[in-house]
Amino acid sequence: MNNLCYIISDVNSSRNFEWTLLELKKDFPLSVILLNKKKEESRMKQFLSHNLIPFVEINYSGKLSLLNAVFRISAFLLRKRIGIVHCHLFEASLAGLIAAKLVFVKTRIYTRHNSTINLLYYPHAVKYDKLINKLATKIVSISDVVSEVLIKHEFVKEEKLIKIHHGFDFNEIKELAGKKNEIRLKYNIPQNQKIIGVVSRYIEYKGLQYSIPAIIDYVKENGGFIVLANASGPYKNKVSELLKSLDKSHYIEIEFEENPYALFANFDVFVHTPIHKNDEAFGQVYIEAMFLGIPVITTLTGIVNEFSSDKKYFYPVLYKNSVEIKDALVSVLNNQTALPVIGNAKTYVRDHFTLNKMSHQLNKLYSCK
Repeated sequence: MNNLCYIISDVNSSRNFEWTLLELKKDFPLSVILLNKKKEESRMKQFLSHNLIPFVEINYSGKLSLLNAVFRISAFLLRKRIGIVHCHLFEASLAGLIAAKLVFVKTRIYTRHNSTINLLYYPHAVKYDKLINKLATKIVSISDVVSEVLIKHEFVKEEKLIKIHHGFDFNEIKELAGKKNEIRLKYNIPQNQKIIGVVSRYIEYKGLQYSIPAIIDYVKENGGFIVLANASGPYKNKVSELLKSLDKSHYIEIEFEENPYALFANFDVFVHTPIHKNDEAFGQVYIEAMFLGIPVITTLTGIVNEFSSDKKYFYPVLYKNSVEIKDALVSVLNNQTALPVIGNAKTYVRDHFTLNKMSHQLNKLYSCK
């Protein structure tokens, strides 16, 4: 059996990676390389140590220092006699696949976690995406959106791709969501108001400039409380300007919460409205909210493009349209129309995005000769 090495860059905490690695450990000799800009304690390192998964941390300070990282990764791959490399995120994919190629690792895989962000916002980086595509022997696409970008815009041959959705440990999500009261007390989230949740970094393409005004208008007319989670990023000044018109007693900004599922469990509705079809490569927040029975208001982006858009699973709104977002909030929170949608969505995600399904697909991928 081939030794498998996961190479991951700049991840402090990720339950999806934790779930995946625990599943793979059952079937493969597994090791991990953490490629990090900062040398500091992280949940990921604690997780690997606790679960006796061999790992090494390689630090870098920028793209130029990645050259040194390439040589250190190459040495690790040779020392561990790695037969399969699977890279995740940009720096890990660039350095990891170059290193794997240098030491003749035959199976070189990377998962594409982004869609059009470089094409639209960082065009100078597209050449690196294309290099990564060329170095990989197989590319894991996490959604139809990602596959479309790779094929139509980066000219990757379709046979090089395999679509594997993210898988979720729904039992753990349910268990962690049971701590909703602890989270409510931690952040002083009111019990007697409708809670409108937004879980998004402050980035222009996330559409906060359209969703926040709609939510503020709703709260001013109907009451309610806004939870803004993952509340940091380059668009923070714009968001702060938008929030100025609302009294601070009606919202809270949370930069990081280790238990996002308990936070979700406090929401009466979840709003996420990126401004283009391809802005989200996947959107794990959709699956988490739907499984926990939270009605979702969203534009058609990421993984929800693969759902039926007839309001069976969520409330679709047009891109860049605050009026539609507010109307959807009224429909969900005032008219009590959400129950069938909640049930449909929960059943769908529970059937289609299981950890077992993802693990089976990865095992099949790694076993291909």
